Amino acid sequence: MIPRFRFIFVLSIYSVFAFFGLAEARGLEGGGWCIGISPSYHYIKTDDFVSVSGGGGGQIFLEYSLNDALSGILNARWSGHSYEGAVEGAPNFREILHVLNVGMGIRYGIDISPVVPSLEVALGWIHFISNEKSEGSPELQAGMNVDYYFVSGFIVGIGFHYHAFLSDPMRYPVYVDGGPRLGYRWR
Repeated sequence: MIPRFRFIFVLSIYSVFAFFGLAEARGLEGGGWCIGISPSYHYIKTDDFVSVSGGGGGQIFLEYSLNDALSGILNARWSGHSYEGAVEGAPNFREILHVLNVGMGIRYGIDISPVVPSLEVALGWIHFISNEKSEGSPELQAGMNVDYYFVSGFIVGIGFHYHAFLSDPMRYPVYVDGGPRLGYRWR
């Protein structure tokens, strides 16, 4: 298919879904609540351990729609990462690094059809727990989501988030997560 015609084909399919869903599937109208979960994959890069693998985890979130585009958000995440620790004079050992974080912020959604792309920014607290230590840091969370709002109130989507450590950004330069989002909204 010629690229121009492919674009027109995709745009027309999207328009049909948007037209039939616009009247009833708008999801971010002011005054509504949304609660959901997001099982996710988390990846962390740090200098504290010899190697840290990606890990499984999840998120729960609560949103309150302020208007058609803005929502206040609260979230809590947990992930577990297998790592090799290095203790001076001892062989490497394999343990689990637990990462817990909470955040509060704002979400901006482009609510023009049942498919709602959105961006979110939140300030939060992140805490690392391992056999060797337990420490926390303030963090900045930035994310993007694409959700489909069903007429029944259910939401299915996908989301990706980056976490920046505010107390020592070079010590933990990369912490990202991503996965499917499942939720329910009501007034």
